[in-house]
This record gives sequence, C-alpha cells and structure tokens, in this order.
Amino acid sequence: MFIQDNVTAKLIELEEMPERVFRQAMDWAEKDFQKQFDVLIDTGSDNITFRRNGQVITPGTPRDLVDLGNLKRSQRRDAGPGVTVFTWSGGRGEEYAAYVHDGYVPKSPSGQRGRPVKRRPWTEATIRELERVLSALLAKELS
Repeated sequence: MFIQDNVTAKLIELEEMPERVFRQAMDWAEKDFQKQFDVLIDTGSDNITFRRNGQVITPGTPRDLVDLGNLKRSQRRDAGPGVTVFTWSGGRGEEYAAYVHDGYVPKSPSGQRGRPVKRRPWTEATIRELERVLSALLAKELS
C-alpha cells in the first residue's frame, strides 16, 4: 500500500505565492489610483476655478481632480518580473502630471511668478494602504 502526500503540490503553490500576491496587490493599486481622482478634497482655495469642462467651482467647495479626465485616463502600468511602474502624463506632456501631483508656481510670459498652485498627491493614499492590502492578500493565500 502506497502513502501519498500533497507536499510537492503545496510547495509549488507556496513558491508561486509571492508573485501571485504581488500581482493581486498591483491590480488593487491600479484600481485604487483611479478612485483617488474622484475623491472630493477641500483645497482651501480662495479662488473661483473655471474648469475646461465648463464647471465653475466656488471658493471653499470640495473638488475632485477630474476636469476633462485626461490625467486620469493617462495612467499606464508597466510590469516586469517583480516590478510594476505606474506613470501618468495627463496627455499634455510629462510635466503636467508632476505639476498637479506636486504643485507648482506658474510664471507669466514676462517671467513674473504667479500664485502657487497647491499639490494634489493622488498617489499617497493608495501607497499608504498598500501594506494593509498586501497583508490581507498574504493572509488569504496562507489560509
């Protein structure tokens, strides 16, 4: 009579687990980055904002990051073994996404500095949650 165990199959499954959990976490991050564009935030702006989509936002009114949606739609995910890179361009040059994320001070054609535009770092909330998401995915895989 033979005795058969399932150790080999279980070891193969465990060996592939880190990559599987990483891929699942990056799938979650891809969706969550997109959700962050729709989160209403209070920018504390004292200015009226005239968006290109025709929306007028009054001072003190919470707002999202979506105007025409170009920045949100520009999200790209490039993946290789053990690495994933998310990028955004906004469709208006690589600087545009950085200006929105990190803030900037506009300059007039004469070189005078304008009023600073506050940073709107849409990636930070997703990155803060990533450890919790990874822990939950790992716990699920191990159970």
